[in-house]
Amino acid sequence: MAGENKVNLDVDRISAFNRGEGANLVLSRNQNLGIMFASERSIFYVNILLRMLYYRNEHELEPLNEEIYSAVKPAQEVFSGEEYPVEAFNRDIQQLYDWEIVSRRIEKERLRGYKDIRRRKFRFSLTDEAVLFINWLEECYRNDEDSNPIDSRNFLIDFIGRLKEIMRALNRILKDNYSEKDSKMQEAVSVVYGVNLLDDLTLRISNQLGELNARLLGFLLSNYKLEKAKDAVFELEFYTTAYLKQLDKLRREILELLRRIKKDKKIEYALNDCAVLTAEYYTKFPFMSNRKFLKQSPIRIFNALENFYKSSGKLDQLCRRINDTAIKVWGKISAYLRELERKNTRLEDLKARIKEMSESDESQTFDSFFFELLSYTQMSTDSNYWKEGFEKANPPLPRLISDKKIKEPKHFIKIRKKSGSGPVQSLEQYKLEKLNEWIQCKTADNESLGKKVSNWDFDSFEDFEKIVELAEAGILSKGKQLNKLGMELEVIDNLVSIELKRANLKFSEMILKKKHDYE
Repeated sequence: MAGENKVNLDVDRISAFNRGEGANLVLSRNQNLGIMFASERSIFYVNILLRMLYYRNEHELEPLNEEIYSAVKPAQEVFSGEEYPVEAFNRDIQQLYDWEIVSRRIEKERLRGYKDIRRRKFRFSLTDEAVLFINWLEECYRNDEDSNPIDSRNFLIDFIGRLKEIMRALNRILKDNYSEKDSKMQEAVSVVYGVNLLDDLTLRISNQLGELNARLLGFLLSNYKLEKAKDAVFELEFYTTAYLKQLDKLRREILELLRRIKKDKKIEYALNDCAVLTAEYYTKFPFMSNRKFLKQSPIRIFNALENFYKSSGKLDQLCRRINDTAIKVWGKISAYLRELERKNTRLEDLKARIKEMSESDESQTFDSFFFELLSYTQMSTDSNYWKEGFEKANPPLPRLISDKKIKEPKHFIKIRKKSGSGPVQSLEQYKLEKLNEWIQCKTADNESLGKKVSNWDFDSFEDFEKIVELAEAGILSKGKQLNKLGMELEVIDNLVSIELKRANLKFSEMILKKKHDYE
């Protein structure tokens, strides 16, 4: 269940993925959330969870079941268009409890007797995974409502501001002018938090550039539509004018600050002290601990950030991909505009010709113009069809439609040839006949009958198979199959072994006799 297998993702996510830790993303979660979301009553369940989340935001962590029912009843009835009885609510909340999406406890009230209905009152609360799931659904809905691209310049500006604040805090830690150790410890926790926040900002910048490239690639795969062309032009304008102009300036400033931190050994020692103090702080306050901050080394994060913002780093690679996609988008937009221009030019020519025709005499005709206008764009049979005074070609013969001919149907399954006129032989009879032939072959001298089977002459692995078939026919069903051949088998409790070059068979000794001898 949820929480038994902990996710252990390092900074190097690719190496963690190659180690198979991606499976923990599923194994460490409550998979009943997906079952709930895909069920028929998913909207009823989500309404209950969403209202409980609002109670939680109002500092009511464990509302009573009666309060939840009164709060969700109007919304449930608006969706379903019918009454939402308390029995249906009890079934829904019980199902959520069985899925371990919500937890409950009995309301602590004094019971007046065993018939007191107040003993059925419960206080329900959301699990941590349910809170994260409902928050994620709300965030997705807000993103659908607001689909404008994010101006990631603010991320870079925020990155520089936080990086400078971290450097000032590190200088204060190096001076060690703290009167109390707790103040220094709190400062170290702020530094570690700020370093991890820089990593999160970098991830958001990378995701924003990836989304921009994905939108441009989506435009390349779609049809030529004016609205999508406008959106693509807006995306390119945002990237070239708003983001790309400041990207290089901000990147250089960030890279200079990062290299300054990396070159100064004192700052590196201060970062290590901050990591130690943070671990000590969270040891005193385990309920406030964040394993991500304790696991990721600040020095390692700064090295990863330098690799991201340096020249020819990950940021430059993302920009290069967007540049390549932008060139393709501009090519598609220019082709679309040329097509519009061609159509508009054609319409303008027709409009001018119609105006010229309207101003001419009534007796004047324009046969050649109309012939050219109404003629086919491609004339594969006769190029002089629309011209007067030229010999016309013979019309093409009608096509021969082969479907009208009666053909013999194809038999994709081969028709099985009938065997002789004899009776049909079953598989059991066939196996018994082959066993009889083998017995006759091994006892041709009539001296082997009545002797032990292990004394017969064996020369191939097929003899081992026949010995097994002989045992089945003579032992199972009291030897009915072997009796049909007029023989029976006697089993002796003596284990024998037969060996060939690459085979060995062990079995209990058997003696094959004719039936009248046994009787």
